[in-house]
Amino acid sequence: MMKIRDRAGTLIRSRREHLERILGRRLQVPDGASHRALSDEAREYLREEAEALYWDDLDWERITDEDTLEIGAIKKLT
Repeated sequence: MMKIRDRAGTLIRSRREHLERILGRRLQVPDGASHRALSDEAREYLREEAEALYWDDLDWERITDEDTLEIGAIKKLT
């Protein structure tokens, strides 16, 4: 379990550094109170939402037939 947590922390630090480079400034570190673990209900809700987003994205690709368009893939909004 600790190995996964270490990898997650490394990923989060990397993403923060990437965002700081893009923004050209340091990001404010949240208060210690925000480091509480998520409740099981919150974790389940986020997992379900992520799954729904994944399946919606696959449906969108199927509906638009994005992979076979002559002009290439539909541009993603960023």
